Amino acid sequence: MDISLELPSSKYFIRRFKPGEIVINETPYQSSVVLTDSLLISDWPPQSIDDLQLEHLETLLAKQPEMILLGTGAKQVFPSSELLAAIQAQGIGIEVMSTEAASRTFNILVSEDRRVMAALFL
Repeated sequence: MDISLELPSSKYFIRRFKPGEIVINETPYQSSVVLTDSLLISDWPPQSIDDLQLEHLETLLAKQPEMILLGTGAKQVFPSSELLAAIQAQGIGIEVMSTEAASRTFNILVSEDRRVMAALFL
């Protein structure tokens, strides 16, 4: 599904998503990624929501985003309540949704100059 045809002023923007692939700007990725408007981590270790541990998020949380969008693949799957509580305890919001929905939401929030971070599983 094409998500956006126009690039905003941010450095990174999600152009397309389909199961197993996400296109950020013009580059396709076939594994989990983390991004903000100016940061892209394409070698993020967890490859599924089941692999996600708090230590995978510690460096990201240190960047103090307003919100983390957690895209969990084809459907919404919640991580452990302990992981969610640890993020919220730092005053950072977290929204869990499908990766397709998280991609659309990321683009909207970035265009509003929000400090959002997306952690996307394919």
